[in-house]
Amino acid sequence: MPIDNKGISTYSELDKNRPALNSEEQAVLAQLTKEPRETAELIAKLDMPAGKVLSVLTMLTIKGYALQHPGGRVSLK
Repeated sequence: MPIDNKGISTYSELDKNRPALNSEEQAVLAQLTKEPRETAELIAKLDMPAGKVLSVLTMLTIKGYALQHPGGRVSLK
């Protein structure tokens, strides 16, 4: 089914073309679920400084893998 891209690509084709992830992004992404989770919970589970986790979450959001929710929660997109 075409999405709002003038019918150029289907959603599944666009999904395959998302930017590649580095090892830190993969580690954070592995902790995300469809259910929004507290950012503090993710920080506690990962062996990374809090600032790094927040930076990686921002990049995952920009790349289309994650959604930021009110109250410092995050989920898979």
